[in-house]
Amino acid sequence: MVVKYSNQINKLLEQGAKQYALKNYEKSSELYGEACEIYNTEFNDDDPDLLYLYGKSLYQIAINKNEIFGAGGDNNNNIGEDDGNLGNKDQDQDHDEDGDQDENLNSNYQFSTEVEEEEENQDQDDEEEDQDDNDREEEEEDKDQDQEPQGQDQTDFEIAWEILDLSRSLFDKILSKLIKPQNLQDLSIEYNSINFKISEIYNLLGEISLEVENFENSIEDFKKSLDIKSQIFKFNHNYISEIHYKLSLAYEFQNNSNNNDNIENAINHLQLSIDSIKQRDEIDNELIKELNLKLKDLKQNDNNETNEDDQFNQQKQLILQGILGQQQQQPSSSTNPIPNQTNINDLTSIVKKRKPKNQSTLVGKKPKK
Repeated sequence: MVVKYSNQINKLLEQGAKQYALKNYEKSSELYGEACEIYNTEFNDDDPDLLYLYGKSLYQIAINKNEIFGAGGDNNNNIGEDDGNLGNKDQDQDHDEDGDQDENLNSNYQFSTEVEEEEENQDQDDEEEDQDDNDREEEEEDKDQDQEPQGQDQTDFEIAWEILDLSRSLFDKILSKLIKPQNLQDLSIEYNSINFKISEIYNLLGEISLEVENFENSIEDFKKSLDIKSQIFKFNHNYISEIHYKLSLAYEFQNNSNNNDNIENAINHLQLSIDSIKQRDEIDNELIKELNLKLKDLKQNDNNETNEDDQFNQQKQLILQGILGQQQQQPSSSTNPIPNQTNINDLTSIVKKRKPKNQSTLVGKKPKK
């Protein structure tokens, strides 16, 4: 099925791809979102390719914000709260100082009971004002508590997840109407091309779940991505190495209950990732060395919390050094992304995921269609 877009949409796609390549994800999301709106207005329907580009761009925004606020978010929040408190403290301090000065003046210059009565009235007025302020604060708190259960703003991850999952469901409907070919490796065939896009969406959904620490759903989506990609690519392909590594991470992080099955699965998928890399024409010995070290750690099943930060920093350094991969493939203005064999690097952007505090767990409640 060849989709022909209007000139306006094609222009937005071209601009969106350019902004995405520049990592200006806010702008690219705006452009892709506008393209989705125009298409929906023209055809009274949603286009899965446009939604995929839009959702992927939203995901990058969520990742960037998570990197910014995930590590230093608490400090930033505390600073904001402190600023408010400091402001109040300054005002309170001014009032206190004025009060002290008034008391000193009154103690030195009280010549009549009229002054005393005025002070008493002033104190009474101050107490009433304080009580009114307290009452207003309590009313606002009660109002906020009443409003919270009615609905909360969605997180960036939740919005990206919903857009991507909608794209997946629309692709699934299209795929169900096509005849499955005997040759599943030829991505020029429409069935295979759409199937590959679905696998990429499952991969992104798995990464989102990994980010918000919904490891069960992350494993489920990574497995679905692996099932499809195993039909398209050979075992030594980079996509296969990468997805096994991500599954290893998801199983490892799910091991909070000391479930031996999770550790065993983490070990198995990491070993499969290593085996896949070893079968390539050009073997990355440095990468294999680092993965073998991690495999050794997994086999030792050392869950000492004191080592968590060291392990995280070590993995982060590996990525910075390019050992585990590079930036994700940039979307083209074309809505038929076919993987470029020469541009696919090793494991892409793998980091031990940590969610910011108070991250909603809505992501992963899947309305699978």
